[in-house]
Formats: sequence, C-alpha cells, structure tokens
Amino acid sequence: MLVHVDQRLTVPSEIAITNLRPDPVLWSNSQRMVYFVELTDPWEDAVQEAFERKKLRYTELAAEAEQRVWRAKICPVEVGCRGFVATSTLRLMKDLGIRGHQRNITGGRAE
Repeated sequence: MLVHVDQRLTVPSEIAITNLRPDPVLWSNSQRMVYFVELTDPWEDAVQEAFERKKLRYTELAAEAEQRVWRAKICPVEVGCRGFVATSTLRLMKDLGIRGHQRNITGGRAE
C-alpha cells in the first residue's frame, strides 16, 4: 500500500483526475486497489449522517477509478468528537490487516 504523507494529499493521476482530496488515498499498484479515506469527527448522534454524506461525495471518483480498472473503495471513517470510534473505522482497520492487539493499541477498541 502506498500513501502520500509528505506532500499535499492528491489522487494519483493514474487512478483518476479530480480536484477532490480525500484524506488520505491508499493504493496498491500491484493489486490495482485504491481506498479513498475520508475522516470526520461528528457528534455521536450524527455518525450515520456523516458516513452517508462523505460516501456520496466520493461516488463519482470511485466510478472513474473503476473505469480505469482499479478496485475502488470509499471509506468514510468517523471518530466522534468525544472519542467514540465508529464501526466504519474498525472496518477499515480490518480491511487494512490491522487486527487484535494492534487494533487496540491504535485506538480502535470495540466497545
């Protein structure tokens, strides 16, 4: 997996051409897989609304990546402003292979 961390977050041009800037974009050239991650910190009672809004924002970007033969996944992740870790955050950690003890020490404790 690759990610731009020392420069302005952008979508690599081989994946899609866009002015959108997910934070971050994770991709694997060998697997032709891209994760568009969008972080948000809503109030706990607005987590589902934030998830849907962020997912909709990147739908066209994912479609363009898929037209270029990339497997695209939109990953809105929410960590509530008072520390609540949403299911979407745990799901992304699992998809990226972060499990068990490692997930717990990174803050993804399932309550």
